[in-house]
Amino acid sequence: MTPTIGFVVLSHEQPSHLLRLTKTLNRLFDNPPISIHHDQSRSVLDAELLSSHSTYVVEDYVATEWGRFGLVDGTIHALKLMASKTSLPDWIFLVSASCYPTKPSSTFLSHLETTFYDAYIGHELIDPNNITRPWHQTCCERYLNGENDPFNTLSPCFAGSQWFHANRRSIEYLINLHDRNPLLRQYYTNLEKQRGLIIPDESYIQTILANNYSLSLCQDNMHFVDWTGGGPTTLEQEHLDSIRSSNCLFARKFNTTRSASLLEELDRELGI
Repeated sequence: MTPTIGFVVLSHEQPSHLLRLTKTLNRLFDNPPISIHHDQSRSVLDAELLSSHSTYVVEDYVATEWGRFGLVDGTIHALKLMASKTSLPDWIFLVSASCYPTKPSSTFLSHLETTFYDAYIGHELIDPNNITRPWHQTCCERYLNGENDPFNTLSPCFAGSQWFHANRRSIEYLINLHDRNPLLRQYYTNLEKQRGLIIPDESYIQTILANNYSLSLCQDNMHFVDWTGGGPTTLEQEHLDSIRSSNCLFARKFNTTRSASLLEELDRELGI
C-alpha cells in the first residue's frame, strides 16, 4: 500500500519562497496535508494565497526566534493542527520555508515503502562522560544542569538537527508525551530563561523520541546542508552536483534571489 505523506513547515520570512514550496509539494504529492506555522510578527503571510484545500495555517502562532523554544511550540502547534483537520498521514516531514525537495515523489515513496525505521532524526547521546567531539561538550553546556535536570541513565538527553521525518506512530507518541509530561517542557523553558540561547529545537523532540525504545530511529535526516561556512550556506547553482549525488530528499537553505537558477534546475528535474 502506498504510504501517505504530509508536511509541517516552519516559517518566519520569505513568504514568496514558502508559496513556491507549498505549490511544489502540492504538485509532487497531489495536494498532501501541509500544516504551516508562520510567525506573522516577523513577516506577513497572506493565507488566502495558499490555494490547496489541504493546506492549513496555525492561527494562534507563537514567536519563533532562532534557537528559542518557540520553534518547538510552533512545531507542536502545527502537528496538532494537522491532526485536528485530517487523519495523520503515514509519514510527516518537518521542514522550514527555506527548504526544497530534491528528489521526485517516486523516490520519496520508494524510500518510505522499504524502510524499517520509524523516524529519521539526528539523536546523539549527550553524556558528559562520553564526549567524542566538541559539539557534545557544547550540548552538555546547553542542556545539562547537574542534579536539577530530568535526565538519567534510563532516560538520557539527546540532541541533533531540528529537521526530520517520522511515521504516524512516532508523531502520535511525540504529541501525547508532550501533553502528558509538561515538566520536560518546563525544564527546557526554565533553562532557556537562565542561560539564554540553548537551541531546544535540537534536543527536546530528539530526547522524547530517542527515549522511546520501541521506536527505531535513523541518525540520517536526509537533508542536504552545506556547513562549510560555519552555518547553513545559502545554496546556489554550484551546489547542484552535490545535491544530485546525495541521498537527501530535501535541501536547505534556499533564497529566492541567490538560489533562483538552482531552483529552476531542480524544478526541471522534478518535472515541475
